[in-house]
Amino acid sequence: MIVKRHSRGIGEGNGKTALMGLLTALTIGLMIPSAGGLSDDLRVAYEYTSAEVIAATEKDLDLSLAPYKRAGALNRDTPDLVRVKDLSAALIKLAMHESELARNVRWRIYLHEGRLAEAYSRAGGQIVLSSAFLERYQPDDAQLAFIIGHEVAHVLCQHERIRLSAVWRRNAPQQLLAQYAMEYLDTEPMVRAQIASIASSQERTADRIGMEFAAAIGVDPLEAVRFFDTSIAKDGGGIMPDMHDSPVERKAKLPQDIATYPPLLATRRGQRLNCAP
Repeated sequence: MIVKRHSRGIGEGNGKTALMGLLTALTIGLMIPSAGGLSDDLRVAYEYTSAEVIAATEKDLDLSLAPYKRAGALNRDTPDLVRVKDLSAALIKLAMHESELARNVRWRIYLHEGRLAEAYSRAGGQIVLSSAFLERYQPDDAQLAFIIGHEVAHVLCQHERIRLSAVWRRNAPQQLLAQYAMEYLDTEPMVRAQIASIASSQERTADRIGMEFAAAIGVDPLEAVRFFDTSIAKDGGGIMPDMHDSPVERKAKLPQDIATYPPLLATRRGQRLNCAP
């Protein structure tokens, strides 16, 4: 994700208290891993199947979006929604040339009118932005293509599945349902700290692929990365610094020869998607 100011949707109930008490007890005696263990968490042998993760995230997203649906503040027919959908369609079409997973995902685009600036994706192919995000950062088409491409990359690289699997391996002696791993990650700072190196690596990967996708549909990368300049001005050290590098670091870690992207990516169609960090 690029920006998600809060981890959970608004309007949820209090039925999680007992669960979180139990899960919190499982953290006793755990050690925060070093970046040296990152390769273990990127192995192919996920703890959860794609179906388990998608089912959990579908339920979670329904809860998050329900208040906007009830208020008629979700996917209203506005110029912003048209722009988001048009850019998403171009990027997803490109992704389908490079990833079998992209051809099997049920892609959905949501633009809600909540007060929080949000841009994130879920494992099932849902990409969510808020009008507050667009108002805050005022992204032009180049920047918005990069932002959406970043979220598409998270889906294609199964980053949510990797994160939740890491939560299970590090925190539960027995099988932990995906929905509980999600709750644990969203509400426990210690758990977030445990997988911070994984999350930061995923963000760098999504930045790279998002930039490549944006360039491949004709966007000027030099214009696209100006999103980080706006983020630096608006957010300073960035949002969710426990899971993201700062905007300055993220911009600096993109290839230095960014001006050469368009010719380099002109023949990108059909190449194998590279999700390596």
